Amino acid sequence: MTPKGPKPPPESLTLNGDALAWTGGVEAAPDWLSPAAVAHWDRLRPGIAGNRDLTEVERTRLAMGCEAMAKWQEARAQVEREGLTAVGGTGGPIVNPASKVADAAWSQAMKALSYFKKSGSKAVADSGVPDKSRFFRGPRAATG
Repeated sequence: MTPKGPKPPPESLTLNGDALAWTGGVEAAPDWLSPAAVAHWDRLRPGIAGNRDLTEVERTRLAMGCEAMAKWQEARAQVEREGLTAVGGTGGPIVNPASKVADAAWSQAMKALSYFKKSGSKAVADSGVPDKSRFFRGPRAATG
């Protein structure tokens, strides 16, 4: 026979006066993330799921996106220091390899984090990372 009355709150909720208070905290970043990626995790994680725990898929996607964002920032900093071009093996100019790394990392981050945008989270939009989509809107219709 089941007991009568309301269910007790989960262990992560405690009664504080007449209101329930969350005491579970926000789950920590995976220990394999780089320090720069952990900073992204700490900024994005609360806006993605609030106080609820992430699913394993969400946790993996967020971790991958944060690591890719950290790689993108590092590569962009290198491009800022060295410029967009470098000297190739034959002495001529080539595209700075760090620029290619930055482009690949950006794509990886957007693929991993687009899951959260589709699920209605505004954390990705508020991530502080510049929106490069304005460069990819396609050709404008001719006005005539």
